[in-house]
Amino acid sequence: MSGHSKWHNIKLKKGKVDAQRGALFTKLSKELILAAKGGSPDPEANYRLKMAVEKARAIAAAVRTVELSTTEAWSDLDMLSSNTHIEAIEVFEDEIRQAGDGKFEGPINIHVTLQYPENVTISETFPGRFEGDWKSDCPSIEKVAVDTSSFYS
Repeated sequence: MSGHSKWHNIKLKKGKVDAQRGALFTKLSKELILAAKGGSPDPEANYRLKMAVEKARAIAAAVRTVELSTTEAWSDLDMLSSNTHIEAIEVFEDEIRQAGDGKFEGPINIHVTLQYPENVTISETFPGRFEGDWKSDCPSIEKVAVDTSSFYS
C-alpha cells in the first residue's frame, strides 16, 4: 500500500502550497476590487487602479518578448515538427494574477506554424501558461508552458 501513502503525501504538500498561493492571489484581487470601488472606475482618475493596470501591461509586454527557444514550451512545440515557427503569443492582460510577494502568472495562446515535408503547412494555436517574478521594477518571465495534447487527439 505504499502507493497510497505517496499520493497522500503529494496531496498534502500540494494542498499547502495551493492554499498559500490562493491566499496571496485573494489578497491582490481584494486590493484591485477596493481600488475600483474606492475611487473612480477610470484608471486615469484612480491611482491605485492605474498602477495595477500598468503592471499588467508591463507583464504582458514581457511575455510577448520572451525568447521561447529557452523555455519548457519550446521543447513541446519543437517535437511537433522539424520546422516550427512561432507566429504570435497572445496574452490576456485581464487574466494576469499578481501575488503580494511579486510573483505573477497567467494564461497565453501560442500561435505556431508547423511545416512538414512535401509542402504541408499547418497553423495551430496552443493554450499555455506563464509564471514570473518582479525583479528591480521589471517583470521577469521564469516559466512558459504549453499544452500540445490537443494536437495528438
